[in-house]
Amino acid sequence: MKKKLLSIILTAILAAFSTAMFTGCGNENTATSDEAVRTSASVDEITYDNTSETVPTLSDTEQAIVDEGLKVDDKGNITDSKGNKVEVKDDGTVEVKTKSGETVKVKADDVKTANVNNQKIENTVNSSSNSSSAAKSNSSSSKSNNSSQTNNKSASNSSVQNNNKSTNNSSSSKTTNNNQSSTTDPHAGKTWHEAEYKYIKHPAETKEVWVVDKEAYSYEEPIYEKQSSYECYACGQVFSPSELKAHGHYHAEIGDFENFSYHTVLVDVQVGTKTIEVPEEGHWETKVIKEAWTEKVLVKEAGWY
Repeated sequence: MKKKLLSIILTAILAAFSTAMFTGCGNENTATSDEAVRTSASVDEITYDNTSETVPTLSDTEQAIVDEGLKVDDKGNITDSKGNKVEVKDDGTVEVKTKSGETVKVKADDVKTANVNNQKIENTVNSSSNSSSAAKSNSSSSKSNNSSQTNNKSASNSSVQNNNKSTNNSSSSKTTNNNQSSTTDPHAGKTWHEAEYKYIKHPAETKEVWVVDKEAYSYEEPIYEKQSSYECYACGQVFSPSELKAHGHYHAEIGDFENFSYHTVLVDVQVGTKTIEVPEEGHWETKVIKEAWTEKVLVKEAGWY
């Protein structure tokens, strides 16, 4: 009877011991509800930290415009970083140099677009940084509340929390770096240089021109021939052979016929005319066809460097 009673007691003790061992092993492998909440929150936080947001970027030309500090004032003039008006070319453009060394011509509309896009990028970066900071702050608050509810942690939960802290510190560092880069002066370490020019003097251009002092003209000149004629001894008149009889009658009428006599002579008789052309008169002069002028040539562009 005693042996039977002892056997029953031993059996009961062994059964109780087995139950306790089984329950202890289950507790080691099963997380509490608080621990499950903490683990879920930590995973959510890691997932949030690894989420990347696409930030717009500037083209090479837009970046060059922003780097040189170009803007457009209320009158539509392109100004430099000091607000001074920039001299534009005949086609309304100014030149900027990209990081690759390429020189690009831009107009006022291009400058406006570059500044608008740059402002959008800065707003996006600042908004992203603020959202990330707020999310991390909420995550940290959640973890602190969950920690205060549970005093006993398993080794695996401690490892997850340590990883979360490391990730959180890394995210904070990234946020700080992003904020610093968004506020960094793009002209840091550079000096503004005004544009440099050289001036080339060009002499006046001239040519020799003919100046007329007297216009050309023409006139008619008589043509003479030597012909035989008679000259009266009494009166000295010269007459042609056909006029001899008439001249003798003249002396008879005046009662002086006895003195009438004549002899042959050669005289110039006009037989026609000819046209004489007289050329113009003038002189050569040196005339200025283009005044002397000075050429302005760009040697070095204005900019930050």
